[in-house]
Amino acid sequence: AKLAAAVSLISTLIQFSNHTSERLSRDLAGVDLVVGAKGSPLQLILSSLLHIDIPTGNIPLSDAQNLMRDPLVKTAVPLALGDSFRGFRIVGTNTDVLNLYQVKLEQGLIWTKPQQVVIGSEVSRQLNMKIGQKFVGAHGLSYNEADLATHDHAAFEVVGVLEPSASIVDQLILTSIDSVWHAHDDTVLNGAD
Repeated sequence: AKLAAAVSLISTLIQFSNHTSERLSRDLAGVDLVVGAKGSPLQLILSSLLHIDIPTGNIPLSDAQNLMRDPLVKTAVPLALGDSFRGFRIVGTNTDVLNLYQVKLEQGLIWTKPQQVVIGSEVSRQLNMKIGQKFVGAHGLSYNEADLATHDHAAFEVVGVLEPSASIVDQLILTSIDSVWHAHDDTVLNGAD
């Protein structure tokens, strides 16, 4: 009986290890280099690829554009991080992120203008969100919305839902970088919009 229990435990650990390895590989999506603000390299990877830590900060837009134009860079996927909705991270990016993670739309469309979002399958399932639904993001990553300042002037609208991918994208709300900038625009916040 002890041998059977030991074999069962080892078998379970091997399966868990294999599943974790496969998931980590999907979430890292073959990315060779991550560029970000000065700080902890581990925090940069955790926040930008695995979306499980606080972002390290921004780099100047001109630096990002120079990297994106570099002929040695095959694909560059910009990320604007730091906001959330009910525990799910809002990620400003471009549509290259969909190719990076090899995800497709289950329904709807890809964003074409600011404040439109495409949500991951888990966001849709857990929050019961549908196409056409509007919501207001919150500044920060806290799960307690009462503690967060909201971006009431910059409501988002769901225009697409992604197919399940068994990757981190299932847990994300994707939009254009312009949308994130709009949510933080001082002229809008000061009523000069």
